[in-house]
Amino acid sequence: MRSPRDLVVAVALLQLSVLLLLLSGEPAAAAGKSKVAAIIVFGDSTVDTGNNNYLSTLVRSDFAPYGRDLQLAGAGVSGSGGGNGRPTGRFSNGRLAVDFISEAFGLPPLVPAYLDPAVNMSSLGAGACFASAGAGYDNATSDLFSVLPLWKELDYFKEYAARLRSFRGDDDAAAAAAAATLSEALYIVSMGTNDFLENYYAVARGHAAEYSTAAAYGDYLLGVAEAFVRELHALGARKVDLNGLPPMGCLPLERATGGACTEEYNAVAERFNAGLQDMIARLNGELGGGARIVYGDVYRPVAAGGNVKAGCCGVTGVFEMGYMCGAGARSPLTCTDASKFAFWDAIHPTERLHRAIADAKMNTTLHLAAMASPLVRLLLLLLLLVAAASRGAASAAKAARVTAVIVFGDSTVDTGNNNQIGTPLRSDFPPYGRDMPGGARATGRFGNGRLAPDFMSESLGLPPLVPAYLDPAYGIADFARGVCFASAGTGLDNATAGVLSVIPLWKEVEYYREYQRRLRAHAGAAAARDVVRGALHVVSIGTNDFLENYYMLATGRFARYSVGEYEDYLVAAARAFLAAIHRLGARRVTFAGLSPMGCLPLERTAGALLGGGGGGCVEEYNRVAREYNGKVEAMVRSLRAELPRLKVAFIPVYDNMLDLITHPEKYGLENVEEGCCATGRFEMGFMCNDESPLTCDDASKYLFWDAFHPTEKVNRIMAQHTLDVCYQQGVL
Repeated sequence: MRSPRDLVVAVALLQLSVLLLLLSGEPAAAAGKSKVAAIIVFGDSTVDTGNNNYLSTLVRSDFAPYGRDLQLAGAGVSGSGGGNGRPTGRFSNGRLAVDFISEAFGLPPLVPAYLDPAVNMSSLGAGACFASAGAGYDNATSDLFSVLPLWKELDYFKEYAARLRSFRGDDDAAAAAAAATLSEALYIVSMGTNDFLENYYAVARGHAAEYSTAAAYGDYLLGVAEAFVRELHALGARKVDLNGLPPMGCLPLERATGGACTEEYNAVAERFNAGLQDMIARLNGELGGGARIVYGDVYRPVAAGGNVKAGCCGVTGVFEMGYMCGAGARSPLTCTDASKFAFWDAIHPTERLHRAIADAKMNTTLHLAAMASPLVRLLLLLLLLVAAASRGAASAAKAARVTAVIVFGDSTVDTGNNNQIGTPLRSDFPPYGRDMPGGARATGRFGNGRLAPDFMSESLGLPPLVPAYLDPAYGIADFARGVCFASAGTGLDNATAGVLSVIPLWKEVEYYREYQRRLRAHAGAAAARDVVRGALHVVSIGTNDFLENYYMLATGRFARYSVGEYEDYLVAAARAFLAAIHRLGARRVTFAGLSPMGCLPLERTAGALLGGGGGGCVEEYNRVAREYNGKVEAMVRSLRAELPRLKVAFIPVYDNMLDLITHPEKYGLENVEEGCCATGRFEMGFMCNDESPLTCDDASKYLFWDAFHPTEKVNRIMAQHTLDVCYQQGVL
C-alpha cells in the first residue's frame, strides 16, 4: 500500500507533467512537431538496424523469417531501410522501437544502418544507427561475438559527423547547419544486457572476470556509460535517451531451464537501472550547454508485454535466435500471428512490443527531451528533482527502520577509541581530520575526514558522526543512535592487538555488553532491545592480522600456521564473533572483506625495497586477500542458513578498491599509488604530521590519505557500496 508521502509525490509528478504539456503547446502524441533533427543510435541488438550484416560475425538476422512483418505502405527506402516483408538485419519480425520513435518525430520510419553501403548521406542526415547486435559497455563483451565494441561505434559517429559537415558544404553556414543537426538530434543508447547474460554470467571475460559480484560489475558498467555520455556531450550531443535494462531474467532463453523468471537477473537489472537514473539526474545538473538526458524505461513495458514465456520463432521459442530462428522459416511451429507474443525469438521483442516501448517513451520522457523552451527545461529539471526526491523518500523509509549504527573493527572504522588508551597507534593530531565538516579537527579517525560508518549513519537518517565509545565527551544518550567500539591496529586474532597494545576483539565485545547494560538503564529493557535489534552492525577487520602480525613475524603465528591454515583460523574467529554478537541481539550485520592489501602504499614501498620491484602491488598479499575473502563469504552464507534471524551481508571491498586502483579516472582520482600525507609511501600515525611540506593540497585526488588508510572521498564511496549491498541482500 502506498504511503501518503508517495501519493503527494505522485500528485506532484502528475501536476508537473500536465503543466509541461500545456507549456509545450502540444500533447505527447503530437511530439513529432518537437524539434528533433535526426535519430542517432548506439547499442546492441535491441536497436541494431542492420550493421551486423556487414561484419564477420555469427550474430546476424539478415534472413527469413526475420523481418517477415515489416510492411511500409509506399516505402521506397533502400538498403537497411528495406521493408515489404524482407529481413533487414533487425532482430525482430518488423520494426524496432527506434524506428517508431523516428517516425513519431516526423522523420523517416526506418533508421538506416551506418555500415549499409546502399545508404548515402542524404538518408543519414535524418538518422544513423551505429549499434551492433552482441555489443556491450564492456569491450570484452563485443569481442565474444566479433561485433562492434562501443568505442568503435563512437569512432563511426565521429566519422559520420565529419561526413555530415562535408556533405552540408565547406562554408561557415554549412558548418553551423551540421553542428545544429548534431545538437538537435536525439541520441538513443540501449545496451548492457549482453554484458551480464553473455559475459558475466556465462564466460566472464575482460572486466567481468575482475568482479566477484554482479553489483560491482554493474557499477563498472555504469562508469563506462557515464564516460560515454560525457564524450557524446563533448562531441555536441544535447538530447540523450539512455535506456535501462529489461527484466532480463524473464527473457524466454533465461526461462528455458525452470520456466520461471530468474529473479537474480531481474534484481541485477533493477539495481543497475536505479544507478542509471541517479547518474542521469547528476549529469543533468553537471553538464552545461542545454544538455537534456532522460532515462529510457524498458523494464516496465517488457514486464507488461503479455505472452513472455516463449518467442514466436522456431520449434520451442525458448532458445532459438539468430541462425536457429532462421530454421524457423521452414518450421510449421513458428507462430502465424506475432502480435500475440511479446518476444519474437528467445531474446528479442516482437514489433508489437517494440511499438509499445516506443509509445511508452514518447508519452513520458522523449517529448520532454525534445523541447527547446528554457522554461520547459527548467520544469523538466524540477520533474527530475521530484523523481529523485521520490526515490530518496523510499530510501528514507527503509532507513527509518535503522535505529543505530554500531561499529566493530580496526583503523578503517575506529572513530577515536585509541585516543583514550596507551598505544602509539593514534591519529589525534594534524593533519589528520583537516577536512572534517565544520573545520579541521583531529578526532582520532585515520583519515583526512569522515570514515565509512559516518557516511552510512548520515545516509540512514542518523547523526553524521558515529561517536567512539571511550570518548568521555559522549554519553549513553548519544550512543543510543550510534556507537563505535573499533580500535586501530586490532584484528580477529587477539594476538594481533597485543602487537601495538590496542583493544582486542574480545574486549570490543565486552564493551558491547556493557553498552547494552547502560542502554537498558537509560531507556528501559524493551527500548534497549529494540535499539540493538534495529541497529546496523558494521564490522571491518582482518588486514592487521596478516600485515602487522603474520607477515611481520610478530607473534609466532607464521611458524605455527601455513598462510592457508591461518586464513582458516581467522575465518573461525570471525564466525565465533558473529555468533556472539547475534546471541547478544544483533540482527543486521555487514562484514567487510579484505581490500587488495598488496596495493597499499606501504606494501608497495616495502616490496620495492625488499624485493627489488618497481613499486607495484605485492601479488602474494592480494592472492591471500582473495583466498581469505572467498572463505569468509562462504562462512557468511553458511551462517545465514544456520541463524535465520541474522541478516548478514559480506561486503566485497576487494572488488571496489581494485576498480578504484585500475580505473581512477572514473572517480576523479589522479594518484592511487601514494598517500596524500608527507611522501605518501610509508608515513602513517606519528610519521604523518603537520611538519611535512610534502603533504598534498587536495586529498580528493588521492585514493589514500596516508600510506595505509583511504581518503574521505574513498570512504564515502565505500559507504555507499556497503549500503547498496545491504539493500540488495535484504539486510536493510
